[in-house]
Amino acid sequence: MTTRPAARLAPGTFFGRSRRTSRTGDLILSENYYPSALQVPRHVHERAYFGLLLHGGYVEDLGRRRVEAFEPASVVFHPPREVRCGGIGQRGATLFHAEIPDGWVRRLEEHGGLPDEAVVHRGGPLVRLAMALYRELAATDAAAALVSEGLVLEMLGLLARRPRRGERNPPRWLAEAVDLVHAEYQAPLTVASVADRVGIAAATLARGFRRHRGESIGDCVRRLRVERARLLIQNGARDLASVALDAGFADQSHFTRIFRRLVGATPGEYRRSVRR
Repeated sequence: MTTRPAARLAPGTFFGRSRRTSRTGDLILSENYYPSALQVPRHVHERAYFGLLLHGGYVEDLGRRRVEAFEPASVVFHPPREVRCGGIGQRGATLFHAEIPDGWVRRLEEHGGLPDEAVVHRGGPLVRLAMALYRELAATDAAAALVSEGLVLEMLGLLARRPRRGERNPPRWLAEAVDLVHAEYQAPLTVASVADRVGIAAATLARGFRRHRGESIGDCVRRLRVERARLLIQNGARDLASVALDAGFADQSHFTRIFRRLVGATPGEYRRSVRR
């Protein structure tokens, strides 16, 4: 069977439906919606870019026998001309993209360059910077362009200073630990209890989880709880105290603090934006 050649996508072009786009010189920021169960064919993007999953989920085949499943609040860096394909989940997907000017990439090559394969972050400073960059997409003040450029350069700096290649294959227990956290994130969990159930030492779990997932178990639980709360609010939940309890937060003030840190708005502010 002959493999179809990969489609080549010019800057500013994605298979999703564009909702809004902002251009600052050669830097392109865009929000794109992908409908449920969409199959994305083999393709390459001319530019390197960051993708932040805002809502929904998708799976992407990155080649080299590497398949990644993405959840909300995860960020992936794609190098230019990387061949890949994928599929959108049943809830569809909304992604924020930041396409990097070629000149920026060339300058970074003088200092070790950027990764030559996709890099996934599911928490930590890169995700926080991507969230802040997404908020700039809606900003209209004169400083928005300057702030956006600064945030992208910070994100690139984190990639350029990344640890060099070490252990590449995740340990066998990691998938079991991830499944356990996803199934029980609303309940009280401890690193020790998860480690005991997957049969390893707590310190090994803590180090390995962060190394391979880009976030700690605690950060993962917080992210999943906030995503649960966001979905409840989007679906019309009125009582924010009940939302906090359902998502697994012990009290309203803790819920508000974590929600604001990850989303950039309080639950009440987010609910008003959804209604608008």
